[in-house]
Amino acid sequence: MAFSSRQVRFTRLSNTGDKRGNSFGVPLGGRRHLISIKNIHVTTLRVGHVRGNHYHSRAKEILIVLYEGKWSAHWDSGPGTKKRVRLFDGEGAVRIQIDTLASHAIVNEGEKIYS
Repeated sequence: MAFSSRQVRFTRLSNTGDKRGNSFGVPLGGRRHLISIKNIHVTTLRVGHVRGNHYHSRAKEILIVLYEGKWSAHWDSGPGTKKRVRLFDGEGAVRIQIDTLASHAIVNEGEKIYS
């Protein structure tokens, strides 16, 4: 299921894992978005911490969030626009496509975001 705003798009990823563990395929849709991506980061986020709180003036970004527990995404659609929040809980994975000028941050509000 996808949720969209003007500059930030969320897509829950399907878990096709088995008894060995989780497995999430990441669809490559939105090829125009991928053209301007300059790098990819894989990170973890400790309880109570924030990653992000920035924007990119020239490049788009894709975040893949693997999670267990509560976390939230915070963003806007560019300078002077309303701040938005989306809460997540449980376990799974989400792809977040972020356009230029959209400020964004991820907050770990639970016990862990990835294990």
